[in-house]
Amino acid sequence: VCLTDKDVIRTSMETECNEGGCIMYGEEETLVFVEYSEGNTGEQAAYGVPNGWTNVLKYDGEEKIFNVMRPHLYSNETRQVLAFGTNRFGVDGNVFEPFDLEVHNLTLVLDRYNNIAWRPTSMPYEHTIMIRWCLERHMEIYGRCGCSLPNLTPANEVYIGNQTVAWGSTACLTSSDIKTHTTPEGEVLYGVDVTYFEYNEGLVPAHIPWTNSMFYDEVQVITDVAQSTLNARKGRNVTHVWTFTDINKVTVELDDRRHKLDIRMDAGKQVAEEDEANFWYVWIVFQDELGACPLSPP
Repeated sequence: VCLTDKDVIRTSMETECNEGGCIMYGEEETLVFVEYSEGNTGEQAAYGVPNGWTNVLKYDGEEKIFNVMRPHLYSNETRQVLAFGTNRFGVDGNVFEPFDLEVHNLTLVLDRYNNIAWRPTSMPYEHTIMIRWCLERHMEIYGRCGCSLPNLTPANEVYIGNQTVAWGSTACLTSSDIKTHTTPEGEVLYGVDVTYFEYNEGLVPAHIPWTNSMFYDEVQVITDVAQSTLNARKGRNVTHVWTFTDINKVTVELDDRRHKLDIRMDAGKQVAEEDEANFWYVWIVFQDELGACPLSPP
């Protein structure tokens, strides 16, 4: 869910003046209204739930708000609950810091301490929603807001040969990572298999068309045209198995130099994204040619 300025209440200090001068009272606050429902409608709803249990609201895994000593809940009863500390204006915004562009998890834990002894274990007691903030301050600070657009990335890692390599780091390839092909003329060609994870970390789908491009030492070697929509927070593997006849492949030359393999997601900027910085890379070196894998790239 995307929370905007319409979902936030800001209070400010007020000034009251008379003949004796002016005084300021109140506080500058950012408040968020939080309300949820709890119901006794599960498998054993024929029984009432005695009072005394505790519900907890967690923000990014940290317990923030406690509703203690919940009152008796009758069979098949559902009621609205104001989060503890909530008045008609809302909860102190400090609970939800930081107000940044990242995805945050808001989790409601019912009966946090298992006070209801006969609660069926098959009934989920944790319920999580993902939220992002899209406040005016985001446009002022970042120049963008991350709620309404997709965002295509290659996730955190790329698979090269038999290795898993984090973007921005170095892959030191051995003979087991490299494939070979000998032409009729006796020339030996070398290449590597590559798999990356095409991921939409945005909160709305990314609709085709778009194209991802992969470069080896600044020469384009792979072109991937997306075949279908990529839903929000979903991803898929894109694999290129090196064969001599394939057009889309990463062919390498074995030497003692450092080489760059990079990917440019949505290279033609066909999809409007929340972050258009769509460039990731890894360095590649060859162990046999260097004698050993270096502690740092050459």
